[in-house]
Amino acid sequence: GAGPAAARETWELIEADDGDPRLAADLLRKLLGDESRLQVYGPDHPITLLHRRHYARFVGEAGDPQQAVRLLRDLEIDTKRLLGTRHPELLATRSGVARFTGAAGRFDQAARMYERLIHECERYLGADHQLTLAARNGHARFLGKSGEYAQAAELFELVVIDRIRVLGSAHPCTLNSRNGHANFVGLA
Repeated sequence: GAGPAAARETWELIEADDGDPRLAADLLRKLLGDESRLQVYGPDHPITLLHRRHYARFVGEAGDPQQAVRLLRDLEIDTKRLLGTRHPELLATRSGVARFTGAAGRFDQAARMYERLIHECERYLGADHQLTLAARNGHARFLGKSGEYAQAAELFELVVIDRIRVLGSAHPCTLNSRNGHANFVGLA
């Protein structure tokens, strides 16, 4: 049954939350290759797609953003084929591609990717959806890292306003945006 696979999934996410992305990536790599998991979910199951996205994320967080982008690009093709162009999982995968493109030092490209993603997220999920707000945050961050400090500060200010309204002032995502705003105000 799904018991052992679910237990392994829970364990790998706990490891990730404890701050060990290398271990989390290794656990997910093993989980993705586990024959019993494949018998339960199969390669095209949405949970398999989710595991693949988390695996790519932890590969990137462990220090290999270029490999994370490759993994996410492959996943993007499969997710689009299986879930369609409007599915939040596809948009989350595209967000990961933009994030790790930026982490690989391609700030301008990441900012453009996030800008396109904002429009997709707003269209399919709405302006207040977490993915939309995260895309706006990523866009501002990589514009700032590209040297557009004043524009990044302005965009962060708007994200902060919306995140306070949607999530509250003490939510970790709101605090992250406030930090970005302060950093780029200081550089502008």
